[in-house]
Amino acid sequence: MNDTHSNYSVIRLIGFLFGLPILLLALFNLGRALKSQSWPWTPGVVINGEEYGLGEDQNYRFKVSYNVASVQYVCQRVDWAAAHTLRDKYRYYVGANAHVYYDPKNPATCVLEPGVSGWLVLELVLGFGFSAWGLWAHGRIKSSQSVQPASSMPVPSAAPGSLDAVRDLALSNRTIEAIKMYRNLRGVDLKEAKDYVENLKKSRPASN
Repeated sequence: MNDTHSNYSVIRLIGFLFGLPILLLALFNLGRALKSQSWPWTPGVVINGEEYGLGEDQNYRFKVSYNVASVQYVCQRVDWAAAHTLRDKYRYYVGANAHVYYDPKNPATCVLEPGVSGWLVLELVLGFGFSAWGLWAHGRIKSSQSVQPASSMPVPSAAPGSLDAVRDLALSNRTIEAIKMYRNLRGVDLKEAKDYVENLKKSRPASN
């Protein structure tokens, strides 16, 4: 049981640690991606491009210069999710022309490929998936904590089938068992047995 609980804790940690940040960022970028579909565009020129990284992790970064109302800006965002990749050097090489979509309220906010990209959809799926995984594990942990195993419940110290045993059951919050035992002992109806047990519980000594 402890190993299972530990596994759920690890799953919950992974789900919340990775899933929630990815999901929140993806939802934020989704809002910007939808807005960018109606942004105006202006011509831009790639003024810088360089490869970085090693092997399969090699990527490409660049800068696109553009002007809005005679003010020069630089755009480095391809879309609202994906980082620059090596394939971008074939489209955004130095000297290449590009359409730069910009926020009319803040022209420094820009993107070269507006709208919802496949990478952004993937981020949303991963974010939802990991978060749901973490919530599922959290629910399993809470469920296991709310169910108290019968073996861990306190056992009355008095002899079974006695009034002392009824009292021990009542003070251990095992009310139903206490009521049943008292009815068997005294042959009384349910109400009388319930009142008797409730009075026992009320007489519990106050803890310091």
